[in-house]
Amino acid sequence: MWRLCFVSLLSLFLLAGKKIPEKFIFVSEPILSNISSEGVTIEWENTLPCQGEIEFRKRGEKRIQKVENQVPQDRGQRIRLQNLAPQTLYEYRVRCRNDHNTLVSHWYSFTTFSKAQQETLFFTQIPQYYFRTPMELIIFFETSVDSHAVIRLFDPSGASRHYPSSLYGRRHQVSLPPLLPKTNYYFDVEITSDRQRVRFPKRKIAVPTVPTTWVTEPTVTHLTATSIQLDWETNLPSQSRIRYGVKKKWGEAIAVQEKWAKKHSIRLSDLNPGTTYDYEVTILSQDKKKITLRNSFKTLNNLDP
Repeated sequence: MWRLCFVSLLSLFLLAGKKIPEKFIFVSEPILSNISSEGVTIEWENTLPCQGEIEFRKRGEKRIQKVENQVPQDRGQRIRLQNLAPQTLYEYRVRCRNDHNTLVSHWYSFTTFSKAQQETLFFTQIPQYYFRTPMELIIFFETSVDSHAVIRLFDPSGASRHYPSSLYGRRHQVSLPPLLPKTNYYFDVEITSDRQRVRFPKRKIAVPTVPTTWVTEPTVTHLTATSIQLDWETNLPSQSRIRYGVKKKWGEAIAVQEKWAKKHSIRLSDLNPGTTYDYEVTILSQDKKKITLRNSFKTLNNLDP
């Protein structure tokens, strides 16, 4: 009995020092890009490095062709199928193998372009968006041929601003400035090639509701007998005001920054030595809400180092 307990404890001790291996699975389904009349690029990702390959065939055929990724084992896989037939329906699945296991996906399908489509400008991936931060919007899409792209952003009044893509190509990604929460925005996209111009119609943007709050509350820095600096930060761009005085006899509010910003700083000077001051900092969010914080500080005496 004691031997069994000893073996069990020893096994637990050895296992405790080992890292449990990560499960080997697909992170994402295959994504198609750069579709043409003769080829397509297929990308996907796994939880662990592996050697990827694609099996494909024409719909209705039994003969399966294989293309292996030429890049050494990695989590992200990217394989280009070439010498395909124009305007043809293909079926494909992806495989990935490492030293222990092999992953095999379901069968998917795609259709290659015709020769006429090869030179025609259109969206191969319709414009979509996501929020990189609570207010920073990213719009991305893909076109059939190399193109310029411009995004028009419409605010509730109907006024618009233009944001061009920085690249001339097929894959486009554009970052937009912070947007106001609880506000209806719309955008459209215009793409232009050497021969054509195409516009994607207006689409509504659902801006998430994220309250403005403190990341760091006002902090006293650079304290002297006659001056002080206060620094703070908010999670979203905001404007700030500050009032201060002795025994809560507030003076006039001082604008810290007129522009919208996340990081704020103000230096108060001409203060009395060895005096306790009360102060009140108010942040104004872009949706016109106010948050106020009150605190106090004491200046140094003239004799303090």
